[in-house]
This record gives sequence, structure tokens and C-alpha cells, in this order.
Amino acid sequence: MRWLWTAVALLFIAALGYELRVGYATSGSMAPGLEPGDGYIAVRPLWGIAPGDIIVYRPRVLPADYIVHRIVGETAGGFVTKGDASPAADQEVGEPPVLPDRISGVVLARNGQPLRIPGMQQGVEAVRSRLDLARSSAWLVLLLGVVTVGAAVGSAPRGREIRQLWRWDAGAVVRGLGVAAALSVLIAVLASRRTEGIEYLVTESPGAVGNHVMVGKPGAIRVRVQNPGVLPAFVALTGLDGMQIQPAGAVLPGRGETEVALLVSADNTVGWKRAYIQIVVYPLLLPAAVFAFLYGLHPLIAALGIAAAPIGVSLAAARLLGWDDVPLGRVLGVPRPR
Repeated sequence: MRWLWTAVALLFIAALGYELRVGYATSGSMAPGLEPGDGYIAVRPLWGIAPGDIIVYRPRVLPADYIVHRIVGETAGGFVTKGDASPAADQEVGEPPVLPDRISGVVLARNGQPLRIPGMQQGVEAVRSRLDLARSSAWLVLLLGVVTVGAAVGSAPRGREIRQLWRWDAGAVVRGLGVAAALSVLIAVLASRRTEGIEYLVTESPGAVGNHVMVGKPGAIRVRVQNPGVLPAFVALTGLDGMQIQPAGAVLPGRGETEVALLVSADNTVGWKRAYIQIVVYPLLLPAAVFAFLYGLHPLIAALGIAAAPIGVSLAAARLLGWDDVPLGRVLGVPRPR
């Protein structure tokens, strides 16, 4: 039964990670509700969006990957948006009306004011700067568990510690490490999910630099993607706002990179534009063919399948080694206390 609850917990964490977006304001356009560096929580818009809502959307013209502004009106072409502290609406400075497929979330608010997390940017950047390498390894927690057990053995445990080692069930410890590694995998996958803005030029005289397309015609933009981790991974790619990407994923070694083509639709106006791709990095803990099948069903199923791999390994290891109902002290060769 406890394994059922573990599976339910993993499913809940994965679903929560796919439905929520946590970010922080990078400008004062939504002051005083959101000051620069303040965090916010946005949920995927599963209900009707209306004027007054604060949304997170992907701009087509304005120089940002995401914009957090309030809907102040609606036209036949889409929503009109404006920062609470901005002098003009986004559409007055060149941004086209916002269509629903460019909205990635609705900011949680109370009485029209966003629920903010003061100073979140500073905390996020401090953690990120220290954990970049750790996040790249899906086996971090498992490694810490092995090191902890090794330290217990190597440090000649004393009376109370010896008794504790003889109380612990070796099979339960192995399975616990498997669950911890599964959570580490799942968190690593969810943390890797990001959306990148790709700028390209629509022009009458396209160059050969890889990000130029002919006005009025569809084109292909060259985009380089990287596996930021040290372990082999499957990097899944999705074009947003109706864009297609080829190939839609690639198996890359640690720190490896490849080039893909983002297919953009025809645009009849000249100028710099912005397209978006979503990138998710899955540690390659399953055969590529199995992962591709799971990912074809749903990205969430693929994430759960990857997370289930260390649990399966731990269950098999405990069974094959015959460690169920065996004291951990006996497995580690620690003398039984008298």
C-alpha cells in the first residue's frame, strides 16, 4: 500500500509541476503589486480569461521571453494588455493583441492584486548558482544516500549507531533510496522545463545566417539546443504558437548539443520577430525506444516513467540480493550488539 501512496505522491508532484509556473518580475511595470525581483505563481489557464486578469504571455515583438501584464481590454484580434505602472498598453507600442495560445498562465491574485513572493529572484539565483551541477545529476539523492551509508561503515559506529543499523531493514533502505532517487529525477525533469524565445528576421533579402526568412513565405530557423547536464539525456523540443520543430527531440551526451530546425509560418510584415520553443531534459534512464513511446503518449507519462526507473531498480535489487527482512547491520558487516 505504501508503494501506491508513493506513486500517487509522484503523480501529484509531476502534475503540479506541469500546471504551475513560478517566476519573478524583472521590471517595475506591474508595481506596486509586483516590484522587480518579486515572485509570482501562475496556473495554466483552464477557465475563461477576462479583462482584469493578470496573465503571463509570450510576446511577438516586445524584447522579452515572457511578459506579466494585466488584461485591460479585448478586441476581435485578441486581448489588450498593460502593466499597472506602464504609461501605455503593450499594443500601443507595437505588440499585436494577445491570443489565448500565447498565454502560458494566469497569475494567482486576491482582490485584483497578485499574490507575491517578496525578493524571490535573489533567492532563486543564489540557489541556482550553487546547484547547477547538482541539478544536472538525477542520481544526486541516491549518491548522497550511498555516501551516508559508507560514512556510517567507515567511521566505526558506536553502540547506539550499531543498534540502529541492526534495527533497519536492508531491503527497506534500498527501496527508500530508490524512492529518493525517483523524486530527484522528477524534480530534475520539472526544473529543466523552460521556454526560450528565438528571434528571427522577416526580410525581402534573407541572408544565410540561419535566422532570416523571406517575407510572405514560411521558413526554417536553425536553433542550437544543448544538454546542460553531465548525464546522457533525451532533450524534448516543442514549437509553441503553432510552430513546428524538426526533429522534435534528440538523445545527447552530457554537455552535448545539436542543431534543429524551427519551422515558422509566413509573415507579411518585415522586421524582427520572436518564436518560442519549449525544452524539457529527461535523464536517459530508459531505452530510447521505450522513452519515445511514453513521450508519444504524453510528456507527463514520460516523466513518470523516467522517475519510476530507480524505484524498479531498487525493488529488483532488494529482491535479487535477498535483503528483505535482513538487518542493515548484517549486510554492512557491523558486529551485532550484545
